[in-house]
Amino acid sequence: MKIRGFLHLAGFAFCAMFSPSPASAVVVDYSGFDINMGSVSVGQTGTIHAGHLGNLIVNRITGTLPSNSMITFSYDFAGDIDWAALLTSAGYSYTDGGHSYAGYSIDIPPGPVSFSYGQVDGFPSTALAVASAQIDFSNNTASVIIKNFSAGLADYVNLFLGSVLRNQNLDIAYAVSAVPLPAALPMFAIGLGALAGLGARRKRKADLSAAVAA
Repeated sequence: MKIRGFLHLAGFAFCAMFSPSPASAVVVDYSGFDINMGSVSVGQTGTIHAGHLGNLIVNRITGTLPSNSMITFSYDFAGDIDWAALLTSAGYSYTDGGHSYAGYSIDIPPGPVSFSYGQVDGFPSTALAVASAQIDFSNNTASVIIKNFSAGLADYVNLFLGSVLRNQNLDIAYAVSAVPLPAALPMFAIGLGALAGLGARRKRKADLSAAVAA
């Protein structure tokens, strides 16, 4: 197949990949102090009703995030946050194409404490998982975003510890989606650029060969 034809085909595939398509979200409700969400899926949404002991809330959420996807948690406190800490982390370890990948990301507001580490075949590399969290004491809310850019599964943990005045209820809304387009677009553009460069190089060689033969 000629390079130009392949580029047209790749462009069509790219548009089809990110065209909106109808999808039904699976809504799941959880409740308790220690919640294992298991393997979540893209399109899944729901609410977590956290348990409490008086004003004290200790809530731990664990689960597994599929490749090239993200999960968001939105904490909504019915009362005023007296004090709080939120730990979120994501880690992965798998083998793909004869290479081993591993890494993790941790964020602990309001410290803040945040760090990540990745490796490929035992050598340091960019982490393929991102975990970030924040607590808004003014609006009595908190949020967590976990992204899995790897080709394997990522295990995540959210741990909230805090005290809420006057009303102890805590509802945590969550949603699972594909990794946003901006993260994938540069890699796709690089791939198309490489193909275009290869086509131009082959054309120059063909022109040079024709000129030499003449």
